[in-house]
Amino acid sequence: MEKITRRSFVNKFGLGVGASVVMTTLPSFITETEKTHAPYTGKKLNIALCGLGNYASLLAEGLQVSEYCQLAGIVTGTPSKAEIWKKI
Repeated sequence: MEKITRRSFVNKFGLGVGASVVMTTLPSFITETEKTHAPYTGKKLNIALCGLGNYASLLAEGLQVSEYCQLAGIVTGTPSKAEIWKKI
């Protein structure tokens, strides 16, 4: 019979706990990959962009293709930028 030391017990116990955690989450991964992605039909989150610089331009491009958010407003201190953004 193998002598059980504290180190061997901790190693085997850790492997057992880790394996049980992985095994319990495995079915959720399998069922998630089998589901088909249905388009979102709920209410979109309204987003307002403050400061219309380069970063806001990147965010606006992302909001155009987003299925969960929409651009609802802009905040700027420059009237000329506001006119440009209204055309978009």
